Amino acid sequence: MIFTILAVCLPLSLTWNRAPAPFEWFEVPTFMISDVMAQITDPTCVGTASLDWTLPTLDTDGLPLGSPITDINVYIGVSPTVLNQVIPLGVTTNYIVDQLCTGLHYFAVTATNLEGESAWSNVASKDIIGGSPIPKEPLPPVLTVT
Repeated sequence: MIFTILAVCLPLSLTWNRAPAPFEWFEVPTFMISDVMAQITDPTCVGTASLDWTLPTLDTDGLPLGSPITDINVYIGVSPTVLNQVIPLGVTTNYIVDQLCTGLHYFAVTATNLEGESAWSNVASKDIIGGSPIPKEPLPPVLTVT
């Protein structure tokens, strides 16, 4: 099995032109792993899922939207309650997820306008058959003491 890892490394340097005042708070940027844009590509993960949805026209009070939809986010995971991969899109009503490994994948979609992001849509799933299984952590070692 061959894995290719693509990563973008962001240089970070901090320069102080003066000493901070006592008890002065300053903001330190935080980075998440998704910011590094690490991608593992397995050539045997060739499954796809075609997603289609309808854009909302009403807000949570049942009234017409106060501002138009500006973005769609597709959430993907291997559990219906843990959708930890996010694919930000523009305004669209469909998307094809590719490079899916063998196993059951779950999907949800959110819509965003100037007032904020919606809750998840209904969660839908697709079972991908064939190819490589979804990579998972190993079982714990077996320890014996003599």
